[in-house]
Amino acid sequence: MKYKHLFGPVISRRLGISLGVDVVPYKYCTMDCVYCEVGRTDHLVNEQLDLIDYDALVAELDDFLSTNPKLDYITFSGAGEPLIYSHIGELINYIKDNYSQYKLALITNSTFLGEISIVNDLLKLDLIMPSMDAVDDENFEKINRPHSDITVDDVLSNLITFNSYFHGEMWLEIFFVPGLNDNPESLISMADMISRIQPTRVQLNSLDRPGTESWVKKAEFEQLERIKREFESSLSDYDIKIEIIKKVDKDLYDQNETSIEAEEKILSTINRRPCTAQDLSQMLNIHINAINKVLHKLIAEKVIVGVEEDRGIFYKLLKANDN
Repeated sequence: MKYKHLFGPVISRRLGISLGVDVVPYKYCTMDCVYCEVGRTDHLVNEQLDLIDYDALVAELDDFLSTNPKLDYITFSGAGEPLIYSHIGELINYIKDNYSQYKLALITNSTFLGEISIVNDLLKLDLIMPSMDAVDDENFEKINRPHSDITVDDVLSNLITFNSYFHGEMWLEIFFVPGLNDNPESLISMADMISRIQPTRVQLNSLDRPGTESWVKKAEFEQLERIKREFESSLSDYDIKIEIIKKVDKDLYDQNETSIEAEEKILSTINRRPCTAQDLSQMLNIHINAINKVLHKLIAEKVIVGVEEDRGIFYKLLKANDN
């Protein structure tokens, strides 16, 4: 069976061997974050929608999981906000009822964690990985560019309330955009909010490959180390692990035959002409998340480079004079 909504298993920086389940088409989201490595949000929404055929999605899962693959997690993520999908609760219940040997994870921007209609189903997750990039209106608007009906107070309230009921692990991700949310005032306010949310971990992240906006720069590792130390000092009374999200282990990555095949196809394609990640996904019939993981690896190895143009970021082979 050819999978339309499953991608991987991929080697994840945080989740080990993860089967991705994408439940929203490209690109439906409640935010249009400036750093998003998937691309700009062209469907900015703030409601749950029936965007994917539920029976077709279950059929894909049954087909793949029937082989009893070795997985660390089945992860709801993808090209947009997974909780937009109106059948996400049914899907969680189906997997838990039929494939209870697998752990379930959700990557979310936190905007729907206050929806009473889905919270009970989300409590069955083993791991939730929500984001919190700002604790003030100004940075929230600049970094996350949310739907007009969403406020930073909504997101923060959702996180506090949800985790008070949740018995699984919460790994709270903070994406740092140098010059915006990395100043002393922001860090103090973030530490205070973290103490109120009480996540299991706080994961510090920054740009790996080109984001939606070309002006977004990567935070240097030394800067993230400094922030990590500041959070550890501020939160020393709490049992919260602070960590910097690490890169994929290259040796582990190279053992993934699917990723190697995808890399070969991507290099062959952009050798003929520069392409966006979305172009590559459509032409090669490879999920956008898998495409982005390979692009990240090739950029890190200085094999390719991303160039901002009107239609988005185009990837091309890196020539000697491009350095």
